Amino acid sequence: MKQRLACGEFKGIDAQPVIDVITGMFANDTTDILAFQRVAGNAHELDELQAGLRKIQARLSATEDDDELDSLVAERKAVKARIEGFVIVADRFDYAPTGQTVAEMWNAGDDTVKRGMARAVKASWGMVLAEHGGRWGIAIGSAGHNGPADTIGIVDLGNGLCFRR
Repeated sequence: MKQRLACGEFKGIDAQPVIDVITGMFANDTTDILAFQRVAGNAHELDELQAGLRKIQARLSATEDDDELDSLVAERKAVKARIEGFVIVADRFDYAPTGQTVAEMWNAGDDTVKRGMARAVKASWGMVLAEHGGRWGIAIGSAGHNGPADTIGIVDLGNGLCFRR
């Protein structure tokens, strides 16, 4: 747009073969879609145990039945023992599978999703329309990019989703 060239500088092509190539790339890709999330850690379990202990202690003060009191005391001892022996594993965040593949996302998505996926590959790895042997195709890892190696193989789809090669 910044260089206003005469229309004679460009040759029109039929877009359908290009669309078919891009669709073929994504529609059959079984790579997992990943989401950035907590994939390890158990500090939340300790919080749950402590909340459970508080509930037991509240029930102890409101209970008058001796059998129920004995049961609650035993339960409180068991929960306290679990809390004392609890080993916290620190949270770790990483990409984890969402249960959906690139093909499933492509085939279920509308045109906006499909354009977003194509743009994400272009931004991450580089994607250009190229002619090779008289046939047009899509070249991945071009336009100043080194392909998947340049981005550790991650295509960022936005909203915490990606896929990795």
